[in-house]
Amino acid sequence: MLYAEERKRKITDYIQGNSRASVQELSQFFEVSESTVCRDLKELEEEKLLRRMHGGAIVLQNVNFEPAFNEKEDKFQEEKKAIQFCLMQEQQPSSLLRNCGLFQS
Repeated sequence: MLYAEERKRKITDYIQGNSRASVQELSQFFEVSESTVCRDLKELEEEKLLRRMHGGAIVLQNVNFEPAFNEKEDKFQEEKKAIQFCLMQEQQPSSLLRNCGLFQS
C-alpha cells in the first residue's frame, strides 16, 4: 500500500509515460478505489501536473509541443543578435545561408 503522496507521484509518472490513463486503469493498477483516483487526479491537476479529462487524465504538455512564436520570440535574444551581427558582416552570404532561404541570390 502506498501513501497518498507516493501514489500521486507514481500516477504522474504513469501518465507521463503513457500520455494518458483512465480512472479505471489507474484504479486497477494502484489497487485503490476509483473515487481515490479521482481525488488524486483533481489534486494533481490543481498542482498543474496533469489535465483531467472525462474518465481519466492526460499529460499537461505533450513532449512534441511546439511553443507559439511569441513564446519563442523573446528567448535567446543575445544569441540571435550575435548571429545577426555575423551575418551582416559577410560580403557574400554563404551557400548554407542561401540554401536555408535567408538570402536570395
